[in-house]
Order: sequence, then C-alpha cells, then structure tokens
Amino acid sequence: LLSIVRVVPLDGAAFQRALTLGISDYEDALQVVAALVVDARCVVTRNARDFKSASVPVLAPAEALAVYSLR
Repeated sequence: LLSIVRVVPLDGAAFQRALTLGISDYEDALQVVAALVVDARCVVTRNARDFKSASVPVLAPAEALAVYSLR
C-alpha cells in the first residue's frame, strides 16, 4: 500500500482546519485536509455520502481505478 500512497503528516493547524469544513465525521474531514495539503486529485472512499461538502473530488474505489490506472 505504501508504494502507491503517501502518508501525509498533519500539524495542529490541520486538525483545527478539519473542524471548519462542515463534514460531520471528523476523521473524514482530516482526510480532506490531508488531500488539500498535498494537492491530491481526489479522495478515494466507499462512503462518498459523508464527503458531500468536501472541496476535493471524491471517487469510489472502482472509479479511481478506472481513472488512475495503477499499472
């Protein structure tokens, strides 16, 4: 897994920012903040409904594989 993803270190400001995003699940909000920190193209999740107010595109795993082939 670590060969295709990057672990994003977050600081206190990032944790505070997550609180302001309007995403009800705090861990989901942290994922969005991490994506913003690294200018990620998207967040990949099986639970897209929790990311409705995310400012980053949200893709299901199958969608992400179709768009970003992992060859």
